[in-house]
Amino acid sequence: MSTTGRRWGGEDAGPVWVFLAYDGLITVMSAAGAALTLATVRPWGRRLPVWMVRLPLWGGTVLLTVRGVPGLVENITTATGLTPYGLLGLSEQPIDAASGEFWTTMAINTYFFVGAVVMLPLVLRYQRGVRTAQEKSAA
Repeated sequence: MSTTGRRWGGEDAGPVWVFLAYDGLITVMSAAGAALTLATVRPWGRRLPVWMVRLPLWGGTVLLTVRGVPGLVENITTATGLTPYGLLGLSEQPIDAASGEFWTTMAINTYFFVGAVVMLPLVLRYQRGVRTAQEKSAA
C-alpha cells in the first residue's frame, strides 16, 4: 500500500482522501445552495443580510452555468454525430454514444444545466424583490 493511502479510479487517479474531500465540498455546497434558495422565499430569509444570500446564489449560478452549458452542448453534439471526437476533438477515438458512461455524463450535465436554468431567474427575482423592498422602506 502506498503512503498516500488507497487509490480510487485507475492508476493515474489520486488518493481516496482527495475524492472524499471533493465529495464533501460538493455536499456542503449543495446543502448551502438549497438553504439559500429557500431563504429567498421564506420569511426567515429576510433576517439574513442581503449579501449573504445574493453572493453565494450568484456564485452557484455561475458555477452551474460554466459546468452545465458546455458539457450539455458537447453531449448533444456528440450524440447527434456532429462531434464524434468531442467538442474540441481531443478524444483519441470516437466517443461511443451508446455506452452507459456517455449517458451517465449526459444526465450529470443535464442536471447542472437545469440547475443553471432554475438558479438564474431565482437570483434575479430575489434581487428585484430586495430592490423593491428597499425602495418601499425609503419612501
